[in-house]
Amino acid sequence: MYISKTTDNRNLNVSDKKFIELVEKAHSMNIKIILDGVFNHCGALNKWVDKEKIYNGKKRHTHLDSPWHDYFVWDENGKYEGWWGHLN
Repeated sequence: MYISKTTDNRNLNVSDKKFIELVEKAHSMNIKIILDGVFNHCGALNKWVDKEKIYNGKKRHTHLDSPWHDYFVWDENGKYEGWWGHLN
């Protein structure tokens, strides 16, 4: 359900168009746009974490043999160390 909403080209094209409209409107009002992205984090719907189990057939990051397991830091009890040492 989420995959089709986030990766469907129709949705991406509409999102791109709306962003362009926002930037053009802001610029017409002499407002500058600054994008502040955080690209070293992933959420629960990311395919590596897959908390909702929407990516069938892929092993989640918690599995030792997952291709994404080593992308995360784990404590001595096997819990994922999240943002600034918080355990998830």
